[in-house]
Amino acid sequence: MLKRTLLARAKVPKPIIAPSASIHHFSRHNFRPCPTLHGKERNTRFISSDLGRTDPPSLSEPGVTTPEAKEPASVGDVSKPVETASRAVEGETSSSPSSFTSGSSELLPAWKDLPVSPAILERLAASFPHITTPTPSQRLFLLSVLSGNEVYLKDGMGRGKTLSISLAALQLALDAQAKSKKAGSGPSIILVVPSPHLAHQICDHLTKLCPPLKSSNDPLPFALITPEITRKGESTPLRQLPDSPIVVGTAKAFYQYNLETPALTHVFLDEPDTMVGPIPSRFAKSVHTHPLIRHPPPIVHVVTSLLRIGIDRDGQLDFSERRNGVNMVMTSATIQKDFKRFCKTRGWIRRGNSVVDLDFSLGASDQRRAFRERLLAVIGSPPGTDPIAAARAEQHQPEHHVLLIDGVTGDLVPLDPSGPPARLNPLPASPQRQNTLPSYMVESLALLHSTSPPPPGKYVLALPPQEISLPELGRELASLGIPTSILTPETLHVGIPSFPSDILPPIFLAARSSVPGLHLQDLWNIYLLNGLDIGSLTPSQRKNKGEVERVVFYDTAAGRLGRLGTDSTAGTEGERQKVVSLVMAGGQEHTWLSRLFSGELEREVSENSHKEKTDKKRMLKQWNMEVLNAAVEHELGTL
Repeated sequence: MLKRTLLARAKVPKPIIAPSASIHHFSRHNFRPCPTLHGKERNTRFISSDLGRTDPPSLSEPGVTTPEAKEPASVGDVSKPVETASRAVEGETSSSPSSFTSGSSELLPAWKDLPVSPAILERLAASFPHITTPTPSQRLFLLSVLSGNEVYLKDGMGRGKTLSISLAALQLALDAQAKSKKAGSGPSIILVVPSPHLAHQICDHLTKLCPPLKSSNDPLPFALITPEITRKGESTPLRQLPDSPIVVGTAKAFYQYNLETPALTHVFLDEPDTMVGPIPSRFAKSVHTHPLIRHPPPIVHVVTSLLRIGIDRDGQLDFSERRNGVNMVMTSATIQKDFKRFCKTRGWIRRGNSVVDLDFSLGASDQRRAFRERLLAVIGSPPGTDPIAAARAEQHQPEHHVLLIDGVTGDLVPLDPSGPPARLNPLPASPQRQNTLPSYMVESLALLHSTSPPPPGKYVLALPPQEISLPELGRELASLGIPTSILTPETLHVGIPSFPSDILPPIFLAARSSVPGLHLQDLWNIYLLNGLDIGSLTPSQRKNKGEVERVVFYDTAAGRLGRLGTDSTAGTEGERQKVVSLVMAGGQEHTWLSRLFSGELEREVSENSHKEKTDKKRMLKQWNMEVLNAAVEHELGTL
């Protein structure tokens, strides 16, 4: 236990400076120039009709269509000429040798059998040097999408799904530009994401993956849209989408635009289940009262408008004018059967079309595992790579910690679900201002950050409840000598600066809604202020699996750590990344976290979320209170 009397006498050491990220607003006119590859052939190869099926294919069936095919084989169409998988893996291509550059094949040989332009691969090697071999899910995803299939991709967090979307969308856009130089037809690819932060991050990916423009007059292949701020009840005319091949934005942003897109060929949804929210069960009673039906989220309007799905006089969905030439591509770590059922009944997937359902999660069914393994056997291993090593790209899971705060003394005690209940005082009832955190919680965050800072070059992220003002929280921490910086969407495009090793790095503050899908390269610790924040749920949210959604969010937040291409250990003793929950003792947040880490919630969460198998079970670690007390005593001795 850490006695608050020590903290009351100690002053949290102030850093030399309080760095903050430099924020630059940008528009599509000051993106780094990106390419158009007019007239360039590329290494194009199509997956066979096996990818249009959800049942496991036969290994005796042909694996790859001929590169000469002008159109990708439709689902179930086996009348077109096909090649065997062995011929495809041996390297037959439709491109002439001159269409390749030596740089891409030498730097990324494992990518050369994928239908991705050598120019893009050169930028991939230069901008993402840690990525040398595609994961199995990335290989099948790129082959599936670029073959003209509709796709579900489910894979673990931090496995490169967002990068795969960026690669596929950019390749499709460059292909479209190479075929037609006609301007004014609008976007051919719409990319919808759950948060402005993820939209900016994808634009950063596209910027890095784009080779230089041939001419300064060439159009940019992508554009980012942002929602216009309006007063409550105020309506504004729909705006026109940018005339760029790719348009990226949130569902809320697209809601304000005219979605008549005659050139549209693909709609990518990253984290679509997050944007849709809880879905009523198949046999739910009073479905009409469910929030998804009463107040549909913006993504429902956006997708139905893009696909031209109407509503008839009886209130039924009208598919008579549905755009069957538009492919839907959806990726998430948390896609479940209920969401797929929703997509099918709402017409988000073409009727009669067997969507390519790729599930690389640890909790994949035996059928899904068999399907993906047979497809991987058909396409073979990446050239010059070890397939076993590629499949076992290592990820280190972070440590999980829960610290309870005494509501009267402010003492800190680690949660021990298996031990006797800690004798701590709950927070006394008081006319405390709403939308504020208890002062002891803010002090505890300052104490932990100053006594257990991240390794040099790393930073931490604090996630308060959604209703908490980030600027106000930043001011409270600043009064304790802790520098902070709000993680804005623009920060992710400009880039988070590096911090000198001799100063205390800032705590980045972010809204919880900005977390899904984010990849923060040097993130080290995550602090969940008020834990799962069960107390802020409304009665309606509690009725519709709100508590389970909060548990799922915990895993989503933890998924920002231990990602491929990041450092998850540091120091000679192998210090690990941490997810730290700070909660007041005796409240419902304390109770829910005890249930979470005691295993009591495992069955409920596994039935209602993406909970994976036991080799990724959340294991609660105990905070080293001796080190914390020693750090405070040291500060007392230096006063």
